[in-house]
Amino acid sequence: MPNYHRLDLNLHLAGKENKRFQSSWDFSVYNAYNRYNAYLIGFRESESQAGTTEAVKLSLFGIVPSITWNFEF
Repeated sequence: MPNYHRLDLNLHLAGKENKRFQSSWDFSVYNAYNRYNAYLIGFRESESQAGTTEAVKLSLFGIVPSITWNFEF
């Protein structure tokens, strides 16, 4: 497997506290580099050279943003 690395960022903002409830926001970015890391290495027969096998890298996600609102009562 090739080297694997990514940068994840998160910002947490707490809302104003109230007697009845509390809330907060989370803003996240998974894989901020947008690097397509190898998830799986598969093998297949080469299309250019008959009778040889080549490795194929499968990547799942690039950058994934996320926003979450937390609410407690």
